[in-house]
Amino acid sequence: MIALGGVIGTGLFLSSGYTISQAGPLGAVISYLVGAVVVYLVMLSLLASLPRRCRLLAHLVRMLRNLSLRLRDLPLRGFTGCAGR
Repeated sequence: MIALGGVIGTGLFLSSGYTISQAGPLGAVISYLVGAVVVYLVMLSLLASLPRRCRLLAHLVRMLRNLSLRLRDLPLRGFTGCAGR
């Protein structure tokens, strides 16, 4: 996993340098934002259509949704060092 992260990081670093040299800083930011929106929309469409076909996947999506809501509501006192919200 560390090696995979290193490969992805290196590829992103090198390709972002090439993108900045070709499109400029603002063009690179806009192109990465467009790519991020496309990936987000694809993930939304997969999460919307796949659970209808597979009961196990529907259960997994429901479980992950509940877990994310519980983690969002946890106080992060110990992690951030803050006294509270």
